[in-house]
Amino acid sequence: MKKQFLFVLAISLFAFHFSGYAQFNRNHNNDDGNNSNTNSTPNDSQQTSKSNSDNEDDMPSKKGFDKHKMIYGGFLYPAYYNGLTLQGSALVGYRFTKRIAAGVSCEYFYSSYSGTLLDPYGNFSPNSTQVDRALGLGLWSKYLVLQNFHGLDVYGSGILEGNNYKYSFQEPGFTYIGSPTWYTSFLAGAGIRQRIGQRFFMNLAVYYDLLQQNPMYQNTVVYRVGFSSGF
Repeated sequence: MKKQFLFVLAISLFAFHFSGYAQFNRNHNNDDGNNSNTNSTPNDSQQTSKSNSDNEDDMPSKKGFDKHKMIYGGFLYPAYYNGLTLQGSALVGYRFTKRIAAGVSCEYFYSSYSGTLLDPYGNFSPNSTQVDRALGLGLWSKYLVLQNFHGLDVYGSGILEGNNYKYSFQEPGFTYIGSPTWYTSFLAGAGIRQRIGQRFFMNLAVYYDLLQQNPMYQNTVVYRVGFSSGF
């Protein structure tokens, strides 16, 4: 668990370390642009204007609600390790500034394991099967730390989730079905994204649950891969 937590922390520190470099580089480029403005030709100005128009951060701001700042997307994480694990989510949100976005999400989690497992009473049982299911809602936020670093954007993210979790256990001659239980999780982490076209992105993020109450996230790093539109 300690190694997993340090892994997530290292990625976050890596992102914030280079954010200072990005800010310096942006200011340096602006200064160079101001100094060379008098020597630029009309063609250079047109090319610079066209390049800026392709960057969502250079789009003119619009007061009030702007539908072009809406965000849609989702994540999917399938895995197989002594059983099937499948986690998916759909999200919608809004880009409030050039670097900050937030919204809501819904999640579904399913896992099934077979083998020698702990039964509900804490005893190891061979030839048993455990199934976990959860359905929940979340509030998410994202901060864009670094743009276009070797073609990738780096961001930090937090997700506050509430999941309705249900657990069942089965062995020869015995079946246990637990009552649904609500758990709260706070996932903190970082990710990278690759632009695909003008508005679409492919995302890869890692999270760690700081509360460690939800059985789905206990002592593990949470991986999420998905697509988004708008941010």
